[in-house]
Order: sequence, then C-alpha cells, then structure tokens
Amino acid sequence: MSKTHLVATVVTGRGLNNGFLGEQWYKTRVPIFKKYTIENLRHQSNQNFIHWMMFRPEEKNHPLTKELFKYLDKINYKYIPTFHGQCWWDDKVDNDTLEDRLAKSLRELKLPKTDYVYLTQLDSDDMLRLNVIDLIQEEPFEYQKALFHKKGYVYNLQTEQLSDWYVPTAWESFTLMYPYKIFLSAKKNLKYQNGWTTHEETPEKFNAKELPNDTYVVSTGNLNRSTIWNHQYQGREYYYELEKDQILKQFIHDKS
Repeated sequence: MSKTHLVATVVTGRGLNNGFLGEQWYKTRVPIFKKYTIENLRHQSNQNFIHWMMFRPEEKNHPLTKELFKYLDKINYKYIPTFHGQCWWDDKVDNDTLEDRLAKSLRELKLPKTDYVYLTQLDSDDMLRLNVIDLIQEEPFEYQKALFHKKGYVYNLQTEQLSDWYVPTAWESFTLMYPYKIFLSAKKNLKYQNGWTTHEETPEKFNAKELPNDTYVVSTGNLNRSTIWNHQYQGREYYYELEKDQILKQFIHDKS
C-alpha cells in the first residue's frame, strides 16, 4: 500500500489579527522558519515527504515570501505553497470559510494518486527529532489513526535556554492518517476529523498513539502569543552547555 506524507505548516493565516502579527514579526519569522524548521526537516533521516506551506493571500507577492521560495528552489526542497490561510479548525477565530479554504487548497496540492495520506502538523518555529519522519512512516495505516507528542523540549531562540516541556494531553504537532479519497474531499476531510477543534482533543477524537518522549522541540522568543518561556508546561531547565548540546544535536543538524 502506498502513501504520501505531507508535513503541513501554517506560516501565516492562523489565529487573531487576521493571522498576521505584523511586518516586523514576518521579517523575523521567515529566517527562523528557514534556520530551524526547514533545516530540521531537510536533515530528517527520511526525506520522503512534501512540505505543505500555508499562507494568507496577502503573502503571495510579499518580497520575503518570494525570497523564501527562491531559496527553497535553490536547495531542491520539496514543498507546495497554498494561499488560503489555515486549512484546519482554528480555535481562536470564526471558521465559516474553512471548508471553502480547504477545498481551494486541496485542488492546488495536486497530489499523486496513492492509497493513504499522512498529514503531520508542524509550526513554523518547531522541530522534530531527526528520525521522527521515519517513526511516523513506520506506523501502519488505521482508520482515523493519529500519532501525537506529549513530553518534549522548549528552546528559547533569544537566550538559547532549554527546558523540558510537559503537555497534559497532546502537543499541537500531530499526524493524522487519511484514506486518499477522503483527504482530497474538503467535506469528507472535515467530517473525518470527528469534530476536532484543538490539539488537546487529539487523544479523545482519534484512534491515537503517543510517540516516544523527547521527539519534538517547541520554540519561543519570537513575539509568540501563547508559547512563552515561563509557561505552565515548562519543566526542568538544562543549564550545562554539554547537556544542552547533546539534546539539541538530535534536532539541529550542525549543532556542535
């Protein structure tokens, strides 16, 4: 049985303020996206995936967006951009246009015919351990099966501080397995999500399996609204440089 693996990132178009925190935020976010998330993905042990990047329509002709795509083309990175905003439920704003936005985006993805689609959600400043794509693809398909994370790390991009990160239910980076035909139909796609509205609901809404501990890093320090350094999810901080480097080199390819 064949499958297509999509790693999906909402770059702009999520949450309040029309999903955009301003020009200064975007000016700093794009380099962070390139340095951490994209570099993390392009050094995964398994490269058999496509990176689906979601933007608002307003960013289609933005110079920073064009510069990003020029860089990705230069390094032969496999990606597909869409410009209809976030294509799953947004728990911070009205979702009346979700099905329409999803339908438009699915048409633009133009995925090859396959049996299944594995969709992994990943924020534009987060990272996965460098073998996680392998771990995901090793999992056999099951109807409405989801893979999720609980315990990971939080990394402060400004201060380079690193701590444990404990989530009581599920972190927002998770994978949902779809039959191909259901995934490509916006109406069936949303119905298949079983009323899911936020990452905390993943274990209860799906046939969910927890991935190993310490397989993701959530970043903070870039005008984040909800993921802040002094957060209730924050656990033990790692103070020794050797200890931090041993952890981060599992996520950052060139970390010495």
